[in-house]
Amino acid sequence: QNIKVVENETAKTEVFNEEMTGSLKIVKKTGDSNPYAVGGITFTLSGTTFSGRAYEIKLTTDENGYAESENIPMGEYVLSETSGVPAGYLTAENQNVTIEANVQTLANVVNMPEETDVPQTGSVASNLNLAIPAILALVSIITAVKLKKKETDE
Repeated sequence: QNIKVVENETAKTEVFNEEMTGSLKIVKKTGDSNPYAVGGITFTLSGTTFSGRAYEIKLTTDENGYAESENIPMGEYVLSETSGVPAGYLTAENQNVTIEANVQTLANVVNMPEETDVPQTGSVASNLNLAIPAILALVSIITAVKLKKKETDE
C-alpha cells in the first residue's frame, strides 16, 4: 500500500492483520496385529489461537481413516476423539496439537483393542483341571450307591 505524506498534514491509512493459518491431517487406525483404517470417527479440535481467541472445529474421518482441515488459525489445541469408536476398541487418548503457519500438522490416532479375559481352552492342563473334580464326584456317587445297595441286601 502506498501512502502519500504531505508536510503539515496527517496521513491516514487502515491496516488489517490477517491471522496466519495452517492445516491438520488426521490418520485413524486400529492398533492391533492387523491394523485397519477407521472411517466415521468424529474428532474435536479445540484450543486457543496465538492471537488469544478460542477456536473449535469438528472433523470426521472418511472410509480411508483420513480427516483434513485447512485454514486453521495458528495456535495450541487438543485433539479429542468424540464418537464412532469401533466396538472392542478403546477411545484414543487426547493429543496436544500445534498448528503453525503454512504447515500441515499430522496427527496419527490409534485405537487399541480392549483387553478381555479369555479362558484358555484345549490344553491338557486345563482339561485335567476340569476332568479331575468331575471324576472324583462320579466315583463318590458310585461308591455311595454301592454302599446303599450293600445295606439293603443285608
